[in-house]
Amino acid sequence: EMLKFSLINIVFAIVAVLCILMGVMSFSDWWLLLLVSFLVYSVFVLCGVVNVSWQFFMPITCKISNTEKQIFLSFDDGPLEQTEAVLDLLKKHDIKANFFCTGKHLETNPILAQRLHNEGHFIGNHSYSHSVYFPMKSKKKIVEELRRTNAIIERYTGEPCQFFRPPFGVSNPTISKAVTELNMTTV
Repeated sequence: EMLKFSLINIVFAIVAVLCILMGVMSFSDWWLLLLVSFLVYSVFVLCGVVNVSWQFFMPITCKISNTEKQIFLSFDDGPLEQTEAVLDLLKKHDIKANFFCTGKHLETNPILAQRLHNEGHFIGNHSYSHSVYFPMKSKKKIVEELRRTNAIIERYTGEPCQFFRPPFGVSNPTISKAVTELNMTTV
């Protein structure tokens, strides 16, 4: 699943070994080549973390086939105070949308959470906390957050939640392992 990430690790390892061999063979600037290759490696990994469309660590649905010229509206982080106004507007125009909600906001706004479901909107998992530290958490903690939010969503929808949108649009190997363990689809 982490084919691109694994590939760049292999390439970097080969380059590192070659640089060290060059040093053993008395090539004086071997350390400079190693440093440059490490910087290039770091840039690739950082770009993979913040550009989910690269699908660097895991498969992520960023586009879907759309031959009917439909628009997909998606809202993250709620339900919050402004969600009610959004729902009123969507209802007025008979529009359905996707809401990737945090577990803590679903718990603190149960009426809005139930309204999302009752009015036919899709509810997906956007973590429990949406903490700035979410990408740095252990796999165990990420799995706990996702399971906790899935349970909350299931209470409102009556169906298991299979879709996850990473907070801040950030992916990494730990998030990939957690999502894989839970057999979720990342959007």
